[in-house]
Amino acid sequence: MCVCVLQCVFFSVCVDGMREAQSQNKDLSRQVQELMAIRHQLEADRDRLAAELNDANEALRDAQARLDAANGALSQLRADFEHRLREKDEEVETIR
Repeated sequence: MCVCVLQCVFFSVCVDGMREAQSQNKDLSRQVQELMAIRHQLEADRDRLAAELNDANEALRDAQARLDAANGALSQLRADFEHRLREKDEEVETIR
């Protein structure tokens, strides 16, 4: 009978160990699923932010092009006005 009792105790310890391992396995599986969901969300956020950054860079390039065009037009106007002013100054000097 002593062997039978030892076998029962051993079996009970094995079953308890197996239950504990299964419980830990379930917990770890749940954690893996949660981490995978977080990873998926982070990847989606990364992709969204990359797209927003790309859009912002395009808008910046467009704004820079408009600024360059406006500065060019302003420089041309300034040059035209200076030329017209010199012509008027010459006319005034001619009249004197």
